[in-house]
Amino acid sequence: RLESLADLRPSPVRQYCRLAWMTSLSSFAFRVVRIWTSWLVWSAVAIVQCQLESLHLRFNSKPVDLAPVFQPSTFVYSATLDWAMDAFSVDAVAHPGCEADKVPFRAISVPKGETYQITIFAKAQNSTVTQAYAIRVKRLDGTETELKTLRILGAQLSPEFNGGLREYTTTMVVA
Repeated sequence: RLESLADLRPSPVRQYCRLAWMTSLSSFAFRVVRIWTSWLVWSAVAIVQCQLESLHLRFNSKPVDLAPVFQPSTFVYSATLDWAMDAFSVDAVAHPGCEADKVPFRAISVPKGETYQITIFAKAQNSTVTQAYAIRVKRLDGTETELKTLRILGAQLSPEFNGGLREYTTTMVVA
């Protein structure tokens, strides 16, 4: 029988039991989350793929720009060789614990006006898990440039300048 609202309050024993139950439940939930988080971290470590730390192309000792600029998490690149660059070399370094695979040891020749595609890999040293990096290299053929104007002081150009023409004859005026 209720005499007042004070009778609705839980007894100290009931409060203690509820607090103990909530604490043990909280502790159990914390342990489950901790175990699940540890498992998740270990699982992530087991399935993380290796990546390259650096990737560079070069013609002899001259660098060849990659597009986009190298980032370990970007896996497709392109590069353009000037018409005078007849080959390119690849320099790749993998993150620690990984190795670069299928990196050519010699320069790769590219004929004028043609494109060469190469795929190299970063792989775990004790695993078959790999991450591919595709590189498409185009070599210019030398006809890609256009002149806006052409003048030779003291000479006459024949035919008259036209941006589409590639051959001219000049006549020097002798005074």
